[in-house]
Amino acid sequence: MFVFMLCTGVRVGEALALKYSEIDWDNKSVHICRNSQMVINRKDDGRRYETRIFESVKTKSSNRYIGLNSTAMEALRNLQQLTGDHEFVAVNQSGGHMTYNNLAKTFSGLLKTLQLRQRGLHNLRHTFASQLFAKKVDIKVISELLGHSSVQITYDTYVHILDEHKKSAVQAIDFIDPADAHTVIAMDERENPPAAAIG
Repeated sequence: MFVFMLCTGVRVGEALALKYSEIDWDNKSVHICRNSQMVINRKDDGRRYETRIFESVKTKSSNRYIGLNSTAMEALRNLQQLTGDHEFVAVNQSGGHMTYNNLAKTFSGLLKTLQLRQRGLHNLRHTFASQLFAKKVDIKVISELLGHSSVQITYDTYVHILDEHKKSAVQAIDFIDPADAHTVIAMDERENPPAAAIG
């Protein structure tokens, strides 16, 4: 499940609400069309948190199709072998629907076993987006894959990454030896004379 989330950038609630019927194995894509949320169920003996499936997603743009790479496809096939004929992709060992807490605890345990710094499940989504930025994927495409309602939301969320790329772009032309700088400038002025020198 974590590999699938890392390869698609889906929200945790979207992953928990995913059904096998929404996977297009032939065309290697998945339809994100529902969501799950933690809700408080107030009972006589106190409050309890439950995971509920909603037949809708966060926003209109969240209803989307996401292409699946080979790693995501393999992860889903492995999940299906483990879970059998269950309707939902995210089920526990007893066949019940997996909750957010179940998934979060499993993720935390995995990080501890691997001796990695503890992070939240949402970091899988951020890592997906960060890798797309690193591969120079257009921000509009990234925004659509993440299901953001506007490119501005994507920009505001990942502006720190974009700023780093701008710095890297400037460093990409840092090839001039300071000792030769006057020669380069002189050559440039011969080809592109200052405005005052024209006419």
